[in-house]
Amino acid sequence: MTAKAFSKLSSQAFARMAESGSALVLDARRKAAFAREPRGIRGAVPLYLDAHAIQIPDCDRSRPIAVYCVCDGDASSVRVALWLIAAGYEHVTVLEGGLPTWREAGFAVELIDTNAGAKLPWQMAPRLTADAERPIAEQSWLAGESLPVRRKLAVLFVDIVDSTSLIESQDPKAAFEAIQEFMTVVVEEGVAHCGDVRDFEGDGALLYFAGVGEALPAAFAIRDRLNAERANGNAIPEARFGLAFGELLAGYVGNHVRRSLLLVGPAVHAAARLQKIAKPGQIATAREVLDLAAGSDPDLVAGFEMQREKVSLKGFKQTVSVWTC
Repeated sequence: MTAKAFSKLSSQAFARMAESGSALVLDARRKAAFAREPRGIRGAVPLYLDAHAIQIPDCDRSRPIAVYCVCDGDASSVRVALWLIAAGYEHVTVLEGGLPTWREAGFAVELIDTNAGAKLPWQMAPRLTADAERPIAEQSWLAGESLPVRRKLAVLFVDIVDSTSLIESQDPKAAFEAIQEFMTVVVEEGVAHCGDVRDFEGDGALLYFAGVGEALPAAFAIRDRLNAERANGNAIPEARFGLAFGELLAGYVGNHVRRSLLLVGPAVHAAARLQKIAKPGQIATAREVLDLAAGSDPDLVAGFEMQREKVSLKGFKQTVSVWTC
């Protein structure tokens, strides 16, 4: 019997589980994050999120698995938890707030043995798929929440470059095929990083993530795959990206005819504005996002450069420095 959901544990409860020795504890992060900060929870086994072929343990499905991450909130550990559930694990738990919350609670960290998983059997991580009836948000970072609720989330706008020319210069079938291929990449890579595709905004898409620790790698993954498709001769459009982070209001709107999860807040406007500033192929964001991602994705953060002029963003009192990559 597979688990239908994972549970979140406080640092105190997670510590009791880890100390009992009954659970396999996984430290989910990118290799660059281990290089920047090699410490974690005692006895944890590394699970590399930037491996070419990401793998998860292939153990007895009744064995408890406890996952934590180093990113803001628990974005990456939620992603791993969904893989484990899809693979049939029955008891999956996530450290609420990740390693930063663990430290704030006064618990110790120590050097992680990067070879700790050498004796474990491993398997390919299942690919997450979008479910129109049960969005990623409801399976993961809003699971168990009483809506409406305020949550800090990452917002990613992905826009088709020069969509007007695409639509006007090609016949309807060819234009829609190109748009469909573009959106397929956005959805598959976004969902693979535990993102929720909430809207197709005419010539682009709007995605939400539990934190920038998943949103930033998702933006790079989408861009890399679009570039690879074009390099292989596919006439897929180019994209520009806007990434923001902030408090949103999440709740359901509509009635018995049509009901949908709505997320609103200044971060949505910020991401939309940043996307318009980005040049074709660029990811545009603010310093706050990069600071949040510095622990989980230092290699990605290193590629950003600050633009000369600050900009005004709707919902923000002060002008913002824009960083692009």
